[in-house]
Amino acid sequence: MRFVVFALLLVVSPLIGAATLWTGPTVSFTKPLNTPTSEQYQDRISERVWITRAVSGGGIYNARVESGYDFDDFSSPAGTEWAFGSTLADGVESLTFLPWADAVGRQPPGYVGVPGVMHLIEEDIYLDVRFTSWHIGSGGGFAYERSSPPVSPPVATQVPLLPGPAAVLLAATIIAAARRFTRT
Repeated sequence: MRFVVFALLLVVSPLIGAATLWTGPTVSFTKPLNTPTSEQYQDRISERVWITRAVSGGGIYNARVESGYDFDDFSSPAGTEWAFGSTLADGVESLTFLPWADAVGRQPPGYVGVPGVMHLIEEDIYLDVRFTSWHIGSGGGFAYERSSPPVSPPVATQVPLLPGPAAVLLAATIIAAARRFTRT
């Protein structure tokens, strides 16, 4: 009977609050020098995160919710956090996530070519990213490559089928039923 409970937990536990790893094909994004921050020059990663950079320079920001890079507390791009490593090779649980400016030590050119991970906080999505260029000074040019949603989800990518509270209730019900079954 313990085997049955263990098997049920293996099936149910991935459904409880599972993060999503984007392991799909690589997408390249480039914001050329001296271009406006209109839609075509924003990487619209999700409904909530649109990455771009102002012509005046500075850091990247989320054009969906910010009008420019936040020079006051260096929290841009809003709705994201960053780490250096890889989603699959290092595992997101082993990485230390920080605001973008802190992750790059406020020196983005020094991180061109370094593999990193962007976490879309509200959607709980992790994607690999590697900056391929960074223009110093005004002009606002930069480029990166990033992962995209999987074409067909691999076994390792978990998508919650039930919202958090419903999944917890289901797991508790299964455990309680298994305990009653073992007592009879």
